[in-house]
Amino acid sequence: MNVNRLYKYRDLYQDRLKYVERIFTHQEVYFSRPLDFNDPFDCLPKFTLEASEDELKSYIVDRFPKIYPNLNRHERRTQIKSLLKTKRFSDPELVLKLESAHRVKIQEQTGVFCLSAAPDHILMWSHYTMAHTGICIEFEATSSTEFFGIAQQVHYQKDYPLLNIIRDSADEILTKALLTKADFWDYEKEWRISWKDTGPGIYKYPDGLLKGVIFGARISAPDKALVLSWIDKMTIKPSLYQATLKSIEYGLDIIPL
Repeated sequence: MNVNRLYKYRDLYQDRLKYVERIFTHQEVYFSRPLDFNDPFDCLPKFTLEASEDELKSYIVDRFPKIYPNLNRHERRTQIKSLLKTKRFSDPELVLKLESAHRVKIQEQTGVFCLSAAPDHILMWSHYTMAHTGICIEFEATSSTEFFGIAQQVHYQKDYPLLNIIRDSADEILTKALLTKADFWDYEKEWRISWKDTGPGIYKYPDGLLKGVIFGARISAPDKALVLSWIDKMTIKPSLYQATLKSIEYGLDIIPL
């Protein structure tokens, strides 16, 4: 699935207001830790160590110098042979230790920015904009766009993703964990940017990529005026839209202002 635009729903609640303002005035967005997500099942994969003896040996040989940098080559070989001979990789305690290390990396040390391909979903407006009183921000996100263009589509399924610690690379494990969610969230049509190397925090996006702002159907006049004052300070002005309730069916119309 290709997209040209991705959307960020934001409420205008007191303590979060200053961070929303900086999206407009400083081109800043916040990459969160998965541990802080509202879904406790998110980024919670299951792990396996299933592998052949050759795969196990390759895995151990690759990681031993990093885990035990003070051992010489002969000592490493001895340790590796011992691990393979005793089949400690089937030890539940060892599996738990390896899982724990990966979970820390996935849930605490990785920064993720979540977006949606749907600007008009009632539940998204209800959940993420304080009952339609906030805004939805539109960003350019084509495949050739910097920053937002690297977003990847989230996949939805019934079961936890199963990740193989031995066979999957560290990057594959991280990507699968971050881009898989329970299927009851599929209405969000979520895309994610993962900041794998530098972790959670505030990051600056290139000027000109904020293309539109949709005002919620129940936004207050003062809040709308406040957002317009932020936009007035921008060099490149975004398009403006108003969300309104459809008159017959349950749904929203997004009307240009």
